[in-house]
Amino acid sequence: MEKIPSGFVTHLKAECHPDNESIWVLDDTPLVYNSQLLNAQVVITENYATCPFYTDLASVPRVPIIYELWGNRAHREAVLHDYLFRINSVPVVSWMTANRVFLEAMLSTGKP
Repeated sequence: MEKIPSGFVTHLKAECHPDNESIWVLDDTPLVYNSQLLNAQVVITENYATCPFYTDLASVPRVPIIYELWGNRAHREAVLHDYLFRINSVPVVSWMTANRVFLEAMLSTGKP
């Protein structure tokens, strides 16, 4: 069976939570990622009105130098990572595999 190439199929569409600036809510547009590591397509979709998907994007400490170097640049990858950490993700993976897929996604988009 041939491995699928890694990469995002769709763009991230999310809104800042009205009561908390550090929380984001995905809209009804699925975020789709093809993972070569999993040899599967991961589809992150929630119904915005009835069952929203919340994320903090990438949890990088707000220490100025660390945030300047590593923060605010891997949003789609962070949402994918948050999703794979859920107990009801499809597919269900270990935390280590979720971390590896996060790295795979960053590399597939050219982010170190």
